[in-house]
Parts: sequence; C-alpha cells; structure tokens
Amino acid sequence: MRTILFSDVDYTLVDFRHEAAIEGLREVFPNIADEFGRMFDRILTSTCGSVDEGKQIEREYGELARKIGLADIAEPRWCRELWFYHLVGDDAEGAVRAAEAYWHGLAVGSPPYSDTNHFIDTLAANGVELYAVTSSDSRLVLREGQLKYTPEESARLKQERIALHGLSESLDLDTHLFIGDPVSKPARAFWDQTLDAVGVRSEDNVFVLGDSYGSDLAGALYFNPTTILRRHGSTGSTEQSVDHEVTSLTEALPHILG
Repeated sequence: MRTILFSDVDYTLVDFRHEAAIEGLREVFPNIADEFGRMFDRILTSTCGSVDEGKQIEREYGELARKIGLADIAEPRWCRELWFYHLVGDDAEGAVRAAEAYWHGLAVGSPPYSDTNHFIDTLAANGVELYAVTSSDSRLVLREGQLKYTPEESARLKQERIALHGLSESLDLDTHLFIGDPVSKPARAFWDQTLDAVGVRSEDNVFVLGDSYGSDLAGALYFNPTTILRRHGSTGSTEQSVDHEVTSLTEALPHILG
C-alpha cells in the first residue's frame, strides 16, 4: 500500500505574496495596480467561500473571455492577461507586458513557507509520494497581435513560475507536478486524469491538502481521500466538513505519517 499526498501549491506550500506581484506590476503600469488589487481580492474571497460563489465569478469572467474570442481558457477568473486586457484599454500587447511584470514580481517575492521544505523532505524520507496539484494560471501569449490560450504554453509558464519559488528538490517538478491546463481543479476530469497518471489504487492511503475547500478539496471528495485544510488568514473556512484542519505544514505531518 502506498501513501500518496496531493498538495496544492499557492497558499499551501508557497507563501503567495500578492503584494510582491502588485509591486512588480506597479513598476510597469502604476495606474492600474490598485484597481487590479481590488479585483484580485474579490476573486480570492470567492475561492474561500462556497462553491456556488466561485462558480458565479467563473461565469462572469467566462463571459468576458468569450467576448474577445477566448472561450477555451481553463480558468477565466484566474487569467491575469484577461484582467489586464480590460484594465489597460483592450490592448493585447499591454496585457501581456503587465502579466509578465506581475508574475515575475510574484515568483521572486513569494518564498516557500518556513516549514515547507522540511515538510517536503520529511515526506520523502518516510516514503510518502508527494504530488503538487495546482490550478491553471490561464496564461495567454501574444500571437499575431492577438491574445491566445494554448494549454501547453500556459502549463509551461506555470511550471517555470513554480520553479522560481525555491521548493525542495525532493519534489520533482518534472514528474510530480500536475497543472490544470486545459482542465483545472476542482473539475472531476482533472482528478480523473491525475489519479490515472499516478496509478492510484483503491488500497492506497491518499491525502489531499489545500488552503481552499472549494478549489482544493471539494472536487476530490468523490474518491474519498483524507482531506486536510490548511487555515491561515482569510484563506481558510470552517463551513465545510474536512478530516483535519491545520495552521502549518508541520502540524499536518502527524496526520499523514500516522
């Protein structure tokens, strides 16, 4: 029997410092940084509440994406280029420049939590298979003056971003990272593909760890894992039933190792 942990990345393993991303954006587009921050706060709040609230936000940004011919984006509500396209006045090149500044500021300014790499190394030392499972950043690229979404490019850009955060090499990002392009969490199709790729069997001891019930845990409930909600700041919720609630990765270790 294997012990397998599927862990979210942002706000779970990595201290996602949005203020660092905003400062990166401010260096290039100072006039939209504050408005963008307010948009982000609204969407982040939706992921920490009910699944229905998150779906409402998804519909709103999905409609915006369709209006400019981008109906195939994995997660429109998380597409920074889409937000920037609106904020900079329907300027595709400006949207890409703003997104690059934002993501670079985030990557270099958001380290792992103080106990993250100890957590990763301890799991590896005890034979626990750790897989990072993360939603799509829904990255867009500029092609012939138009914003385009391709799953391969979006996933590549996210992997490059995660690699800059400084996670322990015990987590192999080439083989143990699953990114939600073109289908993202919490969709069952994402989990079906991930479970099949890992080769999970019914007798395996499977855990799912994340900071958001709606985005990280709810979609996995159908295969009956042990769920662990990491609570901190505004990103935790006690409205739903989970197996364990923790405030640090160190606190999660006894639940996983037994």
